[in-house]
Amino acid sequence: MTEFFFQKEVAEKYEAYNDILEQLLGYQFVFSHFDKDERQTILDFGCGPGKIATRFAELFSATVIAVDQSAEMIQLASKKHNHKNVHYRLVKDPKLAFLDDNSIDGAFSCFVFITIGDEAVLNDILREVYRVLKPGAPFVLLDTNPNSTGHVFSTCRIGEKGKTYKRGDIIQKELRWGGNQLLIEDYHWPEKTYETWLVNNGFIEIETQQPTLQNVANKTIRRVEDEYGLKWKDEKTVPPFILFKGIKG
Repeated sequence: MTEFFFQKEVAEKYEAYNDILEQLLGYQFVFSHFDKDERQTILDFGCGPGKIATRFAELFSATVIAVDQSAEMIQLASKKHNHKNVHYRLVKDPKLAFLDDNSIDGAFSCFVFITIGDEAVLNDILREVYRVLKPGAPFVLLDTNPNSTGHVFSTCRIGEKGKTYKRGDIIQKELRWGGNQLLIEDYHWPEKTYETWLVNNGFIEIETQQPTLQNVANKTIRRVEDEYGLKWKDEKTVPPFILFKGIKG
């Protein structure tokens, strides 16, 4: 992860960002791959300010172990999104030494892999997630869509229009909400690269999803329009995010 996310100001802006588009076309699809079972223990790898872990815990009544390498993010998560079923933990590297082998019922990681430019580190994360998952457990990975660079969406822009990005290139993402802006330097990883990583680290039955507004119920879209006043842009037909699911074999 870049040092960018270790800054207090960045953590606070990331927390303040209205992630309604991510909820609509990202998180609800991530959550759909998990069973509602309060006996479950789920890992959120790269939890950031804790929004997603808390939503998952509220929806599923499950225990969530939420880890991040940014002390600022963990402090903010503990303050802003404290929940009895969410346990935040600061980790200094991808190692999850406090978790036993085959002990976790499922895992997800949202907008984490795009923040890391070292493929060795990304493979370390996948190996460690695989180690702690129970056999047959799902791992769901959500990132900005590498196939949608140059497009402008209602709350974000991914890369520059007309520019071609190669594997591992830095790509700028702009987040916008309520007159505010946050510019982030992420990394471009092609779709096939994710699939290769997952397979090489033992995951099977790889699935991908690339949702647009066409995959969302009209009444939900109307509710979001009324509540947030969003003006839809390319997300009508272009997927801003991409989801990968793998199973521990």
